[in-house]
Amino acid sequence: MQNAERAPVPGYSASEWATFMIPERALLLAAHAADTLRVRESGRNSGPHIDQYLAACGLQPGAPWCAAFVTYQLLQAGAERGQLPRNSASVCHWVHGSRFRVTADPAQARRGDLFAWCDRAAWRGHIGFIVRMRRTARGWLAETIEGNTNDAGSREGDGVYRRQRLWTPQLKVIKLTEAKWTPS
Repeated sequence: MQNAERAPVPGYSASEWATFMIPERALLLAAHAADTLRVRESGRNSGPHIDQYLAACGLQPGAPWCAAFVTYQLLQAGAERGQLPRNSASVCHWVHGSRFRVTADPAQARRGDLFAWCDRAAWRGHIGFIVRMRRTARGWLAETIEGNTNDAGSREGDGVYRRQRLWTPQLKVIKLTEAKWTPS
């Protein structure tokens, strides 16, 4: 934390911050990146904040960074590296190689969980934080905060954005809110 009186996100005291579980802290940090910092690339898959996200996963500027964004926020929220997937820069490792329960049922998604899709044949995908799930006439709608996306929803975007995604069968929920966390 920056100092004993404040949380890393404006509007919260250190004592309030201490009451939040790691998934909620990470979500609040992601919201700060989207809403206050308005993180955007200054080069292809690069920029001051993006380079920090990539470095947290041992990657150089220029690499796809949606999973690095998730990893960075969780580490900043107090997660231990050993609690995250072995290769936390890979969306497919989050979906297929992590200790977190993964489900295709959007009704099980909670605030602070992750959504992801992974094409195992091409070993590529996309990941972000779930803010809220709503049942609509068209199906489940996920309100998300994502890195390396844009307003159009590309997985090769230019910043951190809040998005709304209509749930599709390829999407999975990664249940961070069920995990036993040991904050640092």
